[in-house]
Amino acid sequence: MSPTSRRRPGLAVGCALAAIAATLVSPAWADPAPTYAQLLAQLGQTPATLEAGANLDAAEARVRQARVRPNPVLGLDVENAYGSGPFSGMDNADTTLALSTDLELWGRRASRIAAARAEAGAVGLQRDLAVIDAAGRLALVYSEAEAAQRRAAL
Repeated sequence: MSPTSRRRPGLAVGCALAAIAATLVSPAWADPAPTYAQLLAQLGQTPATLEAGANLDAAEARVRQARVRPNPVLGLDVENAYGSGPFSGMDNADTTLALSTDLELWGRRASRIAAARAEAGAVGLQRDLAVIDAAGRLALVYSEAEAAQRRAAL
């Protein structure tokens, strides 16, 4: 083995140690923390509040859907087709075409709309609760960080 091949691993280890020591010695500076008002203004972008807003939008869409009349249903029934004997093929098949619609009698539609509105109201309250909960957690974390910063200053 040549003497230069023995020195290369030692030189690489020495350079790595020097680089690690230089990074550990230098201070790490961070950007200043945003104010509580700035964080509170961005509260609507948290995943919990975005999810709660999407749930409210879906509940409002269900209210709009409850207001419209149900769609008619078109059905086609074919019986006694492709059997054996006299029922082979489609010549003797019984074919029935049906068109039906749901009659909403005795307040069914009004009760469906009222139920959808009640659900939307509950989901709206859940959204408000999610926003308030996120704001409370933010206030707690921010106050802990501010207390730690003041302790460090002391």
